Amino acid sequence: MDYAMDVDTDVNMGHTVCDASVPLNPNPDVQNQWGRRYSDMEARSSYLHQLQATPNVLRNPQIMRCVRSSKVLEGFGAIFRHQAAAKKKAMGVGGVEQQDASAAIADDKEHEASDKAFYGTMQTTSIDGFVSHVWSASRWRKALALLFYMNTGLAAGVAIIVWLLMAVHCVVVKGGGNITALGGRDLIIELVWVPMAVFFVVFFFGHDLTRGAMDKNWWLDKLCIHQTRQDVQLEGLTALPEFVARSKRIIILWSDTYFERLWCNAEVATFTSVNEGAERVDVVPLWLAPWVLSTLVCDLLSITLWNRLAVWITDVGIALSDEHLPERVVFFLTPFLGIGAAMGTAYLPMVIPNFFSFTHKLEAHNTMLKHIDEFKLASAKCSVEADREYIHAHVGQLFCRTI
Repeated sequence: MDYAMDVDTDVNMGHTVCDASVPLNPNPDVQNQWGRRYSDMEARSSYLHQLQATPNVLRNPQIMRCVRSSKVLEGFGAIFRHQAAAKKKAMGVGGVEQQDASAAIADDKEHEASDKAFYGTMQTTSIDGFVSHVWSASRWRKALALLFYMNTGLAAGVAIIVWLLMAVHCVVVKGGGNITALGGRDLIIELVWVPMAVFFVVFFFGHDLTRGAMDKNWWLDKLCIHQTRQDVQLEGLTALPEFVARSKRIIILWSDTYFERLWCNAEVATFTSVNEGAERVDVVPLWLAPWVLSTLVCDLLSITLWNRLAVWITDVGIALSDEHLPERVVFFLTPFLGIGAAMGTAYLPMVIPNFFSFTHKLEAHNTMLKHIDEFKLASAKCSVEADREYIHAHVGQLFCRTI
C-alpha cells in the first residue's frame, strides 16, 4: 500500500519495517534525522501497545462483540442485505451527521431490532476472524465468498472420501471383487454424480451439518456495532482499531471498490501493523466462488454428455474395420478418433460459457492486483468526512508518519 512513507513499506499489505541501524555519521543533520526516526519508532511502538491494551474496551467490555460464523451465513448471508436508506444513521468517530429533530428521535421498534441484533452477539476478549467488506457489494457474492472460505476444504475432503467408498462399492458389489469386471459398465452415477452432489451439499450447508463444530467467532460490523443507539455506536466505532488488533485473522471480502473505502484501508493497515505483515490476512475475492462453482458445473455437464457419447469409440472401431484397414491402424485410430470425437463434442457446448467465465476471472484478478498496487490512502472515500482526519492520524501513527 502506498502511504507515502519514508520507512520501507511492503506495497501489497502495508508491512512496515523500521530500520534500527544508525550510520556512524558525524553530520548533525543526519544524526537529527535518525534521532527523529527513533522517536517515531518509539511513538509507533507505544501506539501499537496501546491498541493491543484496548483501553476503550477496558472502559466498557460490552462493546467488544463477536458472532458465530454460522449465524453470519444464516439465510444465505441474509445479514448482508442493504439497510433501507431511511433507517441508516451514518455516524463516525468525528461526530454525528446533521439530522432534523424528528429523525434524531429513534423509533422504538428500530431500537428493539438493533438491540436484539447487537446483544444477540457474544461479549468476547478475542476474535477469530474480522470480516472486512464493502456494503455496496452484492449480498449473494459475499455469502458465496464466506461459504467458499468456510466450507470448501471440508466439502472437498468429504467428496474424496465418498468417491473412495463408492469405488470400493463398485468393485465389491458390481465387480464381484474383480476390478477388471467393471470394464464397460456405466459408473458415472457412483463415481461422478454422487461425490459431486456431496461436494455441493457440504459447500452450501457444511456449517450447519457440522452443528457448530467448525464455527468461528467473527466480527461483523452490522451485528457487532450497534446500528441505532448513537452513544453505543460511537463507542464501537472509536474502539474499532482495538477490535482489529484483538483479531487472529482478517477476512477481506474483496470487491472492486474495497480499497476505495477509507475504513477498509484503516482496518487492513491496523491488522498488518499489529501482526507485522500479511501472513494472517485472508483475501477472498468475490469473483472466486462463482468462477469455481460455474467451472465445476460446466465440467460436470460435459462429463455427463461424454459418458453418453462414449459409444462412439465402438462405432468408430466398427467403421474402421469395415474399411479393411490393417489391424494395427484400426487399433491406433479407434481410441484416437473415437475419444477425440466424443470428448470434443461433449465439451464443445461449454466452450462459450467457460470462455466468458475465465475471461472475467482473469480481468477481475488483474484488477484486484492493480488496485492493491496503485491505490492511495488520500484518494479513499469516507461516508462521514469528519472521520477522515481521525483515520489519517491513526494510520500515520501506525506507519511512523503524519499523513
